[in-house]
Amino acid sequence: MTALRAPAAFETTESSCAHCGASLQASAEPGERFCCHGCAGAYALIHDLGLDQYYARRCLDPDARAPRPEEEGAEMSAFVRAGDSGTASLTVMVDGLQCAACVWLIESVLAKLPGMREGRVNMTTRRLRLTWEGGVDDWRRPVEAIERLAIA
Repeated sequence: MTALRAPAAFETTESSCAHCGASLQASAEPGERFCCHGCAGAYALIHDLGLDQYYARRCLDPDARAPRPEEEGAEMSAFVRAGDSGTASLTVMVDGLQCAACVWLIESVLAKLPGMREGRVNMTTRRLRLTWEGGVDDWRRPVEAIERLAIA
């Protein structure tokens, strides 16, 4: 499937979501810019972190829609590995990646989190390797930051 570059007017289109590009429902309030609370939250996070260039870098597949997390509050502690130097790491799958801009955004958000040592996405395998300073139970901070982007 070929990805298409988002049109220049993508962010200001009145009939599509300012984050994901999905069509807005006919019942949307005038001035409404998002198709759901997830996209509104992701847009706010991206803006608040100063990562607005994500919208200029990305490519959109108009037929694809990023899935939402299936299991809220999933327990991942059993999959976290404690490191030798007071670090912990976790590798997770990230569904919904559409282009290199998604990879850039995830890695940029993680780089701004205090205590993060590494946040690397492999686009081919859709795996995200997280390494942070702290314990096994500190996995929620980076995972929740990624979930807020409404990519995964």
